Amino acid sequence: MSDFKVKLPLWLRILYYIFGIATIGFAVVIIINALISTPFIPNNNLLLGIAIILISSVRIINGIFDKRHDKWFRTFNLLIGLLVLPIGIIAIVVTTLTSNMLLAILALAILLLGIVSIVNGFEDKNKVNVYKIVIIIYGFILVALAAAVLIIEPPTVSDQNLLMMLVVAILLLGLRRLMEGILNHRIFKQPQVQT
Repeated sequence: MSDFKVKLPLWLRILYYIFGIATIGFAVVIIINALISTPFIPNNNLLLGIAIILISSVRIINGIFDKRHDKWFRTFNLLIGLLVLPIGIIAIVVTTLTSNMLLAILALAILLLGIVSIVNGFEDKNKVNVYKIVIIIYGFILVALAAAVLIIEPPTVSDQNLLMMLVVAILLLGLRRLMEGILNHRIFKQPQVQT
């Protein structure tokens, strides 16, 4: 009887826990910061930038080391991570960005990550169907939140409310990474047990 399971190496699983918890932590701090202070520039751009860097770093690590995925998807993850990483760096380094510009570039990062999730849900034949459906819905939520931030302009909705939409997306990204670390092999179809 075979004990083989499609699962993460322990070090990568621990890394997913750390990245997931850290991303959720940054999202919670941004929410608290936004509730106690009206302007979020420069109060939250550093936190948003770090959260985006964390999220993109996980994509890069996933693309290089997560052998559970097909090669094409690992390459896709790597490319998206490399595209999103500079957005986080820009949010931290360029302190002259207006709130609208910062929200727009962060929304683009979330949009890319939402598209990755939708593609993953539809194309990855290795994952169990329930998880694939959840990932597709999750991807569409990210795309919807990012699109809303890109389309809606103040004063229709305040910068604070647009910021909250992005923070909800960041919170979801952190939760997903944490859940992938917790669920590990359960999200993948396992090889048939040989008797």
